[in-house]
Amino acid sequence: MKFIPYGSVNKRSGDRAELRFMEKALEHGFEILKPWGDNSAFDLALVAPSGVLRVQVRSSSTQLFGRYRIPVVYGERKMAYKKGLIDFIAAYVFPYDAWYIVPAGVLHRQNNIYLRPHNSTYPSPWEKFRDAWHLLA
Repeated sequence: MKFIPYGSVNKRSGDRAELRFMEKALEHGFEILKPWGDNSAFDLALVAPSGVLRVQVRSSSTQLFGRYRIPVVYGERKMAYKKGLIDFIAAYVFPYDAWYIVPAGVLHRQNNIYLRPHNSTYPSPWEKFRDAWHLLA
C-alpha cells in the first residue's frame, strides 16, 4: 500500500472532480482551457458562444446531517468569492454523480452551499442548478 501524505486525499478528490467536469464539458461540446499552476481563482475556463467562462470545480463525498457541504471559498484565508473572480461554481456530489452548475452571482458571498441530491422530500434550494449545463451555453 502506498503512503498518502496528509492533505493529499482532498487534492486527489478535487483532481478527480476536475477530470469528471472536463469529461462532461466535452460531452456538452465545450472547449476547455486549464490555467497553469494552482494560483488562479478558477480551475478551468470554458469557451462558450458567449465568451470564456471561468469555472471553479468543488466536490463532496461525505454526507453530514443529511446534506453535502460544498465550500465556495478560495485562497489560504478561505475568502468568499468576490464579484469578477469566477463565473460559475461546478459542484459535484460523488456518491450521486450529481453536478450543480451554479452562477457565481447567486452565491451572495456565502462560504458554503449545502446539497441534498438524495432527498426529494426536502430538496435544497440549489436543486434548480442540478445538471444546469445550459447555463454555460
